[in-house]
Parts: sequence; structure tokens; C-alpha cells
Amino acid sequence: MSAASQGTPLDFVWLDVFTQTRFSGNPLAVVFLEGTELSDARLQQIAREFNLSETTFVSAPVDPRHSARVRIFTPHRELPFAGHPTLGTAHAVAERYGLGDDVVLEEGVGPVSVRRLADGAWELEAAQAPTFSPLPLPLSELAPLLGLQPEDLGGSALPPAEIVSCGVPYALIPVRTLAAIQRARFVWPLEHPLLQAHPALCEPYLVCAETETLADYHVRLFAPAAGIAEDPATGSAAVVLAASLARQQPTGQWRLEQGLEMGRPSQLHIRSQAGRLFVAGHVQPVAQGVLRGDL
Repeated sequence: MSAASQGTPLDFVWLDVFTQTRFSGNPLAVVFLEGTELSDARLQQIAREFNLSETTFVSAPVDPRHSARVRIFTPHRELPFAGHPTLGTAHAVAERYGLGDDVVLEEGVGPVSVRRLADGAWELEAAQAPTFSPLPLPLSELAPLLGLQPEDLGGSALPPAEIVSCGVPYALIPVRTLAAIQRARFVWPLEHPLLQAHPALCEPYLVCAETETLADYHVRLFAPAAGIAEDPATGSAAVVLAASLARQQPTGQWRLEQGLEMGRPSQLHIRSQAGRLFVAGHVQPVAQGVLRGDL
């Protein structure tokens, strides 16, 4: 019988990530297991109950040199890596256990290094080298998936359309204008044969060089297969954008804006340096609480 079923409550914190203002950015719940063992099915149920883009569960690290072991769940499935859960959990773990500015989290992709920057933001380094593969169909055929016209997609000033992964694969889709990316929608049913044959198309990451703020790129991410109609801020996708941009500019940094269409503006900072990829953002604590012990 697990400790939780015997009545041990579980502390959790609620954070907004990739923002300096509460009630914007991407919300995250971090649950501290601290010796409690719960089944995978129960962890998934808890994540579904929070119904956020992701919920993380923190336990003791396998390697004592690391800070914590972290499991990441969307409302529908577990992920090996994700950006805003990594940054938010690093902040939560550092605060709870009195750690310094350097944290190493054990995730499905392996150890992920996270550090607190001078301005208070947290920055992670991608744990896996990027992989690139072509889209399985031309942009002209992909446009209807997004409620757009073929002429809305592409552009020589943007990264190429392709599937990129640094642990989680995304279909990177260039969009020519801000007006077009703002009206984009994910309109195909997940049962469509094309999506069944090519799962990466279920998570299209749209990138546009026209922006609403001082950012370099306006981005959007749809992820209905993960139970997320649209994500307010997506660090793991931002890393693949950095990987794509780094092929033309090996050392560089860029600012991204996301979540504006959802009323949750987010600011993400990405950079590449000699083959290494980073994404950074601020974390804002919002709430804390306790899950009942009779889970």
C-alpha cells in the first residue's frame, strides 16, 4: 500500500512560466512526491485533474549528484522532456530545498542542466542534439490543416519547413505574415489518415518574423493529441527553433512571443552557442496547496 493511500498529503505549487507577470505565460503544477509511490495511471489522473499543459512530479534523484527526478505529464500522456515544466520545476525545487542557482533534473531524455541567470530568469540547456527530417508533404497540402491558404506558408526569411526534435519532435511551419499566423487554427480531426501516418503533424509549431512586440519571432503551438488545443509557451519547441536558426547562425540569440492569441502573453529567450542550445524565461509563483492523502 502506498504512503499516499495511508494518508500522507502531497504538497504542490502552481507557477506561471515564461512571464514576469502572474496570470500570463504558461501555468504549471509541481507535485512533490517525497517518498510517496503512485502508479503511472494515478499520476496521469492527477495531471488530468489539474488540466494544465503539463504537471510535473518530483522525487529523489537516481544519481545523488543531481537535484531531483522529474516526470512530466500532459492531460493525456507522459513526455520525456518539456521546456516550461523544466524551468518551473527547477525554480520550485531550488526554493523548496534551498539549492543554489544550478539545478540538474533527471528527465526522460536524461539529465537536464538548468541555471538561474543574473536577471532571475531560469535557463535550460537542451539535453539532446537536434535531429532534422523533411515534412512528409508539401506546405500547399498542409495549409488546410491550419485553416490557411498555401500562399500563407513559407518565406525565404524564415527557417525551413521540417520536423525537428531535441527530445520531442515538432513540425516547424513558417508563416509569412502576422495576420495569417493569428488566424491559424488546427482544423483536422486527429483521426485523419495523414495525422495517423505522421504524428509529428499533430503538433505544428508556427513561426512568423512579423511580431506584436519587440520579439524576433511570433510563434504558436497546437497540440490536440496531448490534450492541449493551444500552448501558451512551449520551451521544447523553442529549442528546436534555436536548432534550426543555428544552422545559419551558429552563435546567436533570439526573443520569441507566444500566447497572445490566448490572452496569456509569454516571452521566451533562445540562443545557440557552439552547437549548444538554450531556452530561458522567468517564473512567477502563483499558489501552493496540498493534495489529499487518500489518493
